[in-house]
Amino acid sequence: MNQQDVPRGRLDPQPSLIKDLLAVLRSHPSARDPLPNLQSHVQLVHLNDRGRQSVPLAAIVGSLNDMKDFDRAFLTSAPGQTAPTVAAPSEGQPQDWPPVKLYLVGGAHFLIDGHRRVAIARQAATDSIEAHVWEFHAEVAAAPLSTLAGILAGAAAANFEQTTGLPVAGEDAIAPTSPAGHDSLLESIVRHRLDLQSSYRRDYPWFDAVRSWQATLYRPVVQVAREHSVLADLPGRTEADFYLWACDRLPQLRRIYGVAEPSPNAGVPSGRWWRRRRQRRTGRQ
Repeated sequence: MNQQDVPRGRLDPQPSLIKDLLAVLRSHPSARDPLPNLQSHVQLVHLNDRGRQSVPLAAIVGSLNDMKDFDRAFLTSAPGQTAPTVAAPSEGQPQDWPPVKLYLVGGAHFLIDGHRRVAIARQAATDSIEAHVWEFHAEVAAAPLSTLAGILAGAAAANFEQTTGLPVAGEDAIAPTSPAGHDSLLESIVRHRLDLQSSYRRDYPWFDAVRSWQATLYRPVVQVAREHSVLADLPGRTEADFYLWACDRLPQLRRIYGVAEPSPNAGVPSGRWWRRRRQRRTGRQ
């Protein structure tokens, strides 16, 4: 997601929301660089991984993942403080920064993650930028631009539902509005599974990891959103959008509120946690 400048001089309109959000994500690692080999971990029938490459800035024709409305609403300073401006991604030249994430559709590149890096590179009159590129299949790329976002989102949603077994429509739907949203959720699940495998030092079944992700990461964030009526002033947005925004902006929120990063694997459910959960489920039957 994009790294826009944080608005200056505003007080957080909902400080209790951010505090509750940080509490449920207290053990969740901050956003990390995109997985370089996501396709080796999970099925992506609608995409081909083209890997890391240098892409001309002129070839990036648009964005498919804009979260500025969430930033304006929630990514502000703690009470009594002035919100800092998000710094450039790193020292040095744009070619030294982590790669941005692009979708390649019919020869045109669309920005998914790294908006600030692209903006700074353009201001510096740089010709190209390092990117991790994902290419949509030819039948999707042939769609007219006016309907492109909907078609891309539909392809990603179908793949997500088939891969995870989680609903993408209906009352309990996991339905981000960005065409890249379901792919970002898949990456979140893959990372959670890798953390589980690192913690337990064994292979962790995919669908068990999906259920663990839903129970320990996704649903707690959704519950916070519901308790604070987050979507009331954000028409057209969904709970999945809020989850993705919260995970992506976690480093800034922790910095603003003085919350330390968790230790590695701190967010992995322990064997005791799962035993208690099974006991609760058994008690309800």
